[in-house]
Amino acid sequence: MRRDVEDTRSEISSRFDNVVEVLTIAFGEGAHVLVFKTVTELYKEYSQRAGFTFGESLRDQIILLRESGYRPSEAK
Repeated sequence: MRRDVEDTRSEISSRFDNVVEVLTIAFGEGAHVLVFKTVTELYKEYSQRAGFTFGESLRDQIILLRESGYRPSEAK
């Protein structure tokens, strides 16, 4: 993987709060649905089971996924 792509992916969890804030300003509380669906799709891309519920901390789920060291599947 190219270094610049790897650096960008490593910023995902650190910039997560900023993205959620912007989405919340734009869409109100409905932003949580968008974020939940996005995090769920990330887990699918990384071939992981999304074993969390709508009310759990999605930021924590992003951090856990990143720390697990999984990379997106190359089957796509």
